[in-house]
Amino acid sequence: MTDNTLNVNTQNITARGVTNFGKTKFNLNSTTVVSQPTPNTLLTIGGGATTGLDWAGVEVNPGSTTFTPSTYNERLFTAMHNGSGITFSNYAKYGAKEKIVGDKEYIIDTANHSASAQDVYINGYQFRNHTAAYSEGDSSSRRMGRAHSERTDRHKQQAHLHRGCKRTPTAD
Repeated sequence: MTDNTLNVNTQNITARGVTNFGKTKFNLNSTTVVSQPTPNTLLTIGGGATTGLDWAGVEVNPGSTTFTPSTYNERLFTAMHNGSGITFSNYAKYGAKEKIVGDKEYIIDTANHSASAQDVYINGYQFRNHTAAYSEGDSSSRRMGRAHSERTDRHKQQAHLHRGCKRTPTAD
């Protein structure tokens, strides 16, 4: 089982069963297109529950796939779906797995963050060299702006303390 590799190289694949693979690679390329808000599924498995897959060998290879980072929609793909369930060995040891390529970060994980689930998701983020835009009318934007302001105030206070200054208590 350790030398068997399942390579998923495109989207909308359907298989009757998948079992006994030590490695599962989701190779993203020009044939895997990010669709939001509903992500495309790369591999759908039928014919009963899927077992015998080793989470240690699961990986996402971003290849030539590109995406526009979103501050509210992280899901790029449903990598694997089985309505009857998918069970991985070695999940607890590794958990969610990340891969950083350039300014982008890819995370692959099961839908419920455990060894047994119906879905495996690929999420994407860009934290470096990315400017997020928020709408002033959006209540979540106001919360995020308030949180940013509070973080900025804490950082100023901490910098003030590090310079040897005493903190003046403020009334709440």
